[in-house]
Amino acid sequence: MRTLLSYLLCCLVMVPMSGAAQPVSMVHVLDQVVLTHRIAKSACLVLMGAEADIHAEDIERSSTALDAGLERLLATSGAEDRNQIKSLRDIGHTMSLSAKQVAAGDMHTVPAGLLLRFNPIVSNTLGDIASRTSVPTALKEMRSAYRAVHRMRAISQQVQRDLCLLETDLAWSGAADVMADHIVEFEQTLEDLIDGNPARSIIKAPSIHIKITLGKVASKWVTLAPILRQAARDDPVDMRDIQLASVLGDAILRNLNDVAVRFDRLIE
Repeated sequence: MRTLLSYLLCCLVMVPMSGAAQPVSMVHVLDQVVLTHRIAKSACLVLMGAEADIHAEDIERSSTALDAGLERLLATSGAEDRNQIKSLRDIGHTMSLSAKQVAAGDMHTVPAGLLLRFNPIVSNTLGDIASRTSVPTALKEMRSAYRAVHRMRAISQQVQRDLCLLETDLAWSGAADVMADHIVEFEQTLEDLIDGNPARSIIKAPSIHIKITLGKVASKWVTLAPILRQAARDDPVDMRDIQLASVLGDAILRNLNDVAVRFDRLIE
């Protein structure tokens, strides 16, 4: 857990804090998407009473990192995006405060309701911003693969969030269908990254280290996917499997973080 959050915080502090606007980084934006999903997932697990102390700590760390990340995103945004990102920063802060209330043991409907209301707004808006950003031109033919890796990082956390919410009747309308789509997308993208897919301009794994690490993701996914599919079918999932899914999802995220770093090293 600390390794994961250290990676995310490291990404955040790399963003320049000068007054001049810089090109918005896709990686930085998707780091915030990851944190947004983690906050909701951990809050949901706290509400379920699943290892509440551990997940409350994750809420505190992730919320603090998200607040800092959105501030830096605002500081580096251009004039045309500033109003949208300022609103996003404010909504994200309210969401973080609500999650921290849940982490502190406030199980009333108000903080949980605010968290659930604002979480999809924050994640969807960040996703829209990320879709408009570019990736380093130095990656050349690896750009589509690079974007796909970071997209998978976000999905690895979103399916954890939705798994928990579906099992608590707190999920948004259509969440099961969205999860089913994400399962398919994750599996197809993982296959594309390992073997390549010219139709999507995704080259096969450009190094043996990346291929091996993607293989580790695949091996964990074999156990995680059936749990996710069970929830997507609206079948009850045992609490132990929900906790296992959280552990596997975090391990997959660490693997994908490693893949992303190895892509970065290819352009250094």
